[in-house]
Amino acid sequence: MTYLELLEKVGDGKIFSAGFTKKDGSFRVMNCRRGVVKHLKGGVLKYNPQEKQLIPVYDMHSKGYRSIPFDRLKWIQVDGKTIRFE
Repeated sequence: MTYLELLEKVGDGKIFSAGFTKKDGSFRVMNCRRGVVKHLKGGVLKYNPQEKQLIPVYDMHSKGYRSIPFDRLKWIQVDGKTIRFE
């Protein structure tokens, strides 16, 4: 699955879970959602997430915006199906 196919699969507003390795090497599981704009405080990202292959999401548990690195993504669960990346 490519980066763009994944973005289409987890379309705006769809809640999904993701497991990935963080930059510091630890593993994280996150319940998140794309396309949330309620808590934005203005401004735009200072980088292009598509160029860096990052998936910008809203973390449902910690109630904040995060970016998931596509290259370190291990699995996602969306629509009751788990998709693994190896």
